[in-house]
Amino acid sequence: MSRLHYLDHLRAHMMLLGIVFHCALSYTHIEPDRNWAYVEPASHYLLDMLCGALHRFRMPAFFIVAGFFSVLIMQRWSVRHFLRDRTLRILLPLLLFALPNEWLTRTIYALSQPEASAAAEFEWHHLWFLYFLLLFYGLHLLLRLAVRLPGVECQPVRFEVC
Repeated sequence: MSRLHYLDHLRAHMMLLGIVFHCALSYTHIEPDRNWAYVEPASHYLLDMLCGALHRFRMPAFFIVAGFFSVLIMQRWSVRHFLRDRTLRILLPLLLFALPNEWLTRTIYALSQPEASAAAEFEWHHLWFLYFLLLFYGLHLLLRLAVRLPGVECQPVRFEVC
């Protein structure tokens, strides 16, 4: 099967929209208790609307594409291959970068807003989507097990890609 270039394009465009989203976020009306290092006093409501629209479209698109590829990997190879692949691509980076990301984000936040106190508990910050992706993968695997229980009849859906 050939590479699905349209999904590569979709993912690239969603990443570019992520740059727009994060740049515009400093110019929105963010609540003071939110962990965003810099908030420009000159904000505009249109940027609030832009950030809301981008975030509500972009992240579900990423999760849908990830779900499509998870099913495709399990169909092409196996659940074992899927687990190994997602461990190397999702779990390992999350575990490796969670603490450095936490330290760096807290340091930047403390330098940019010294009067505010940082949260005491651990936060995923910019790695939250990897955490949720792992939760969705776990839910997907549990649902696969539930469908294979005795007495449950279900026809598997096969993706046919040109």
